[in-house]
Amino acid sequence: MARAETFRTVRAGVFASVSVGVSAAGHAAMSDHVLPPVGPVAGFLLLFTLAWAAAEKERGLAGICALMLWGQLALHLLFSFAQAGAGSHHAGAAGAAEAGAAVADGGTGMLAAHMVAALISGWWLRQGEAALFGLLRLLGLLILPVLLVGGSGAAAPPPPSTRRPDRGDGGRIARGLRHTVVLRGPPLRC
Repeated sequence: MARAETFRTVRAGVFASVSVGVSAAGHAAMSDHVLPPVGPVAGFLLLFTLAWAAAEKERGLAGICALMLWGQLALHLLFSFAQAGAGSHHAGAAGAAEAGAAVADGGTGMLAAHMVAALISGWWLRQGEAALFGLLRLLGLLILPVLLVGGSGAAAPPPPSTRRPDRGDGGRIARGLRHTVVLRGPPLRC
């Protein structure tokens, strides 16, 4: 997977995780009913797909909050239907009718809680997105000079020569003494 695709996938995963986590906790608390696992799992897949499609560029606060509002509304409906399905499975037709009435009513308190969660989560995600993109821009500014200098094609200086200067003997002394160790300084006393 290319780096851009990995980055996009991580951003979409964070968006979906925050959305579903906040929404599931709030929805369960406001409804006084446990959410069946199918609700958060389906919600994560839905929002991950939406966020991945929208994550091709940095989003502003308005864009993130709009996605969060839409996502919270979709999650509210999805969680309500998941609870209605769980109610019909556990409590028969009477439980399904009661849960269906709760879905139709929507509860202004619960919808308001979803909207507040969307705005707070949107603001929080925007702060994280701004920090992340700011860091990436800073890294780009720091790495750009290295890339420009390194990629300029300027030749590195040649390595120092290992040949010794010619002493006028044609190299005979150097050939004869090549296996000797040359030490500078006075001899060591043992």
